[in-house]
Amino acid sequence: MNVISKSSKEKVMSQYEERIIDTQAEIDHEVLPSLEQCRYELEIIKRLHDKAEDEEKRDDWRIQIDVQGMIFGMEESRLAELQADIERYEAIIAEIEADLEQELPAP
Repeated sequence: MNVISKSSKEKVMSQYEERIIDTQAEIDHEVLPSLEQCRYELEIIKRLHDKAEDEEKRDDWRIQIDVQGMIFGMEESRLAELQADIERYEAIIAEIEADLEQELPAP
């Protein structure tokens, strides 16, 4: 069995802690604002669809609703992927912490 130094374990843990910080920042500063904007754009497009006076214009707005809905769905998927990444990183950190606790000398 390979023995891995405490400092190596701590360095790996630190890297995963940084990944969590970076991923959460991406969620907070990019994905959530993008979702909010997509939601608002979709709301506007739906309003314009409802105001359209003829079927041809309503069809055009329906296409825009579909497109915006797909964009919104992609952003929701991106959010879910990033949240899953954070969960994986937290699981890895928990395992490293368990390994480090096993290294503590018995009282």
